[in-house]
Amino acid sequence: MMTSLMAVHLNKLVAERCVALVNQNNLMVEQNNVVANQSGVLVEQNKLLLNQNQEAVKQSETMIRQNKLSKARNSSLAFLTGVTTVLLPFTTIATRMAIPVENGLGPRSKDQWIYWISSGLLATVLIFTFLIGYRWQKWNVDHEGEDNHRVFSWLLPEGGKKNDSQARFSVA
Repeated sequence: MMTSLMAVHLNKLVAERCVALVNQNNLMVEQNNVVANQSGVLVEQNKLLLNQNQEAVKQSETMIRQNKLSKARNSSLAFLTGVTTVLLPFTTIATRMAIPVENGLGPRSKDQWIYWISSGLLATVLIFTFLIGYRWQKWNVDHEGEDNHRVFSWLLPEGGKKNDSQARFSVA
């Protein structure tokens, strides 16, 4: 009888443990369903983000194409500016020399050499000015964000080192 009471008691404990395991299993199933729902939401959010990124890539590609086109246009305008810079002195001096005066400098004049020297000199000065401006602009682009005050260090006290009073009044 003792054994049967122990067996009943043991069966009762096993049954309680089985019920606890079933309840725990049901809880885990519910948690898995919640995780599955959250995963589905995350997948949808990732799909939305992927679509947004694809649109951003398309916009970036469009902007790259527009920048290349703009660069080509700027290059052609720079060439046109260079041609104008070279031809401007010749046309200016030719216009000045075409004005009739007693001792004109026009065609068949013995002072025709003045036209060529003055035009060539003015064109050379303008070309060098154009090249210096171009080099200066390129240097500024290449060194953007650096402490460019070191270029003019001879103007600053203490060998080009800024102190606090200069830093407060410097243009950013």
